Amino acid sequence: MPSSPDDQDPATRPRQPDRSAADAAIVEAEARYHRDRLALYRARVYSGKPTSLTRLRELERAAASADARARHLRGR
Repeated sequence: MPSSPDDQDPATRPRQPDRSAADAAIVEAEARYHRDRLALYRARVYSGKPTSLTRLRELERAAASADARARHLRGR
């Protein structure tokens, strides 16, 4: 079955959203979220409130991982 010329012409096809830009925005937001969580927990540590060294390390790992994903995506 022959397709119409409109199906082949990129100028007349409906635009698909730019997934990579959306993915980059999500990854950047996740990295910012993890950095903020870590900063809040560090403030809690410095204020003398009850804290857990294990939780602090968990938040540091999560923030480092999210930052690495963001750097990798930007370097693409």
